[in-house]
Amino acid sequence: MSLRMQEQRTGAARSWVGRSARIFLSPFGGSLGGGVLLTCLCVATQASAQPSQGLTLSAFVEAVEAGNLELRTQQLGVAQVRAQVGVAQTLLDPSLSGGLYSLDVSGQGQPTSVGAQLTVPLEGVGKRSHRIRAAQADVQVAQLQLQDAARTLRGRAAIAYIEALHMRLTYAQKQKTLESLEKLVRLNELRLRAGDIGEVSLLQSQVEAQQFKREVLGTRGELEAADAALAQLLGRSQPESAGPLVLQGDLRRALRSFELSALLQSARQGRVDLRAQEKQGEASGVRVELAKRNRGIDVAMSLGWTRNLATKAEAFAQPTNDTMSAQLSVPLPLSRIYHGELAVMQAAQSQAQAQLSALELKIETEVRQALSRYRAEAERVALYDNGVLATADRVLTAILYNYQRGGATLLEVLTAQRSANEVYLTYYESLAETAKGLVELELAAGLWDIEL
Repeated sequence: MSLRMQEQRTGAARSWVGRSARIFLSPFGGSLGGGVLLTCLCVATQASAQPSQGLTLSAFVEAVEAGNLELRTQQLGVAQVRAQVGVAQTLLDPSLSGGLYSLDVSGQGQPTSVGAQLTVPLEGVGKRSHRIRAAQADVQVAQLQLQDAARTLRGRAAIAYIEALHMRLTYAQKQKTLESLEKLVRLNELRLRAGDIGEVSLLQSQVEAQQFKREVLGTRGELEAADAALAQLLGRSQPESAGPLVLQGDLRRALRSFELSALLQSARQGRVDLRAQEKQGEASGVRVELAKRNRGIDVAMSLGWTRNLATKAEAFAQPTNDTMSAQLSVPLPLSRIYHGELAVMQAAQSQAQAQLSALELKIETEVRQALSRYRAEAERVALYDNGVLATADRVLTAILYNYQRGGATLLEVLTAQRSANEVYLTYYESLAETAKGLVELELAAGLWDIEL
């Protein structure tokens, strides 16, 4: 090779090195550090992914409670149950009858009689009061069930909010990775023109970038679906022209410490569904007493007035006169031989007591399981924070550095790129699962002290 050709080749190589450095380093002021290269190529940090301001978790949950249609429907159900108290307070209606008792149609001069009668039913002692107590207990149960529905709704809203945050982190990370792959394509175009690599390497990097672009588009669809779920919880539809919701939250704030004994104590005192079941047992006891009272007989008192009009017929001659009558009606309680209603209420009471015991055990199990899952996810996050992320950064930085100098292959770069991307995606997934675990744990313990 002639000296002139060698100088041209050397100049082209130097030109390629300068252009490739500008491709990788232009956004970062020309710094040549490995951490800068990694940031350029694949890392989407939380600071870049999180918005500076927007809708907080607490504000979102409050908006959901205020506008959720399912919760509003259950509130109307409580109003219906409350109306039953007025029904239970209603007294038995008296009846008034009257009219023409007798009229002579034979023409023999029999007297004509008119009159009226008032009948007042007398309900057994304790029936009305126990009926009212049972209705009032139903109202308390319905109110507690409404509170439990709100508790469950808060959990659903928090999980949806966390999933939306997770999708934003994932989407930002994949966008960063796609940008780095596209920059790798431009770098390989320069290297191809410089004669440093073959066309196959360029095509392989282009295919890798196009394949990954499909993942980015799919993640964007998942992000839009997560926002649609948020809009549904808010009780409104999301216009197509509306952009993504702006959320403010940091999944790392879900890392906390808990004691099992304190959580179990809080669950026994704070779980609304447990209180609702206890009140259900009390209501069942009232209904048993009501069924016993219903076995008593109800009597009715009647007071009547009759006026017999005067007649001059010899056989029936009489002046106009008024008479009063009173009577007491007592039914024959043959149906009381059967104990059907009382047996049903007693069985319902036993069932409520069994359900309360089962719920207490279920709640304790939920707390223990939720705490175990939460601690496991928190340990996974700590594993990434304590070395996995930094190791992935160093590996990719070193391979990129060697690749620019011809000391590494394209396959090694792509492998390191995929590995680093997967590490960060798995890390964000662990953060999201930890936050979801926190929601489940606090719901299980009857707490609500969550802000991200």
